[in-house]
Amino acid sequence: MFAVKKLICGEDAMLDLYMVIVLLSCFVLIITAASVITNRLVTKKNKSEIVVLCSLIGIAILGEWIGVKTNGAPATVSAVMNSV
Repeated sequence: MFAVKKLICGEDAMLDLYMVIVLLSCFVLIITAASVITNRLVTKKNKSEIVVLCSLIGIAILGEWIGVKTNGAPATVSAVMNSV
C-alpha cells in the first residue's frame, strides 16, 4: 500500500499522516464548538468556556504541527528534547 501511495503522491507521500491527524483534530474541534454553540441546553457561560477551550486546544495542535514542520524532527523527538 505504501508503494501505491508513493506512486500517487510522489516521494513526500506522508502528506503526512501527522498532517491529516492534525487537520482532522482541528475539524472535530470546530464541529464540537459549533454543536455546543447551537445547543439550547448549555448555559452561556459554559458555551463560552467550551469555545475558548476548543480554540486553545486547536491553537496548541497547530503550534505543535508548525514546530514539527519547521524543525524537521518527529513530534516524539521534539518532546524528548524539550523535556531535557
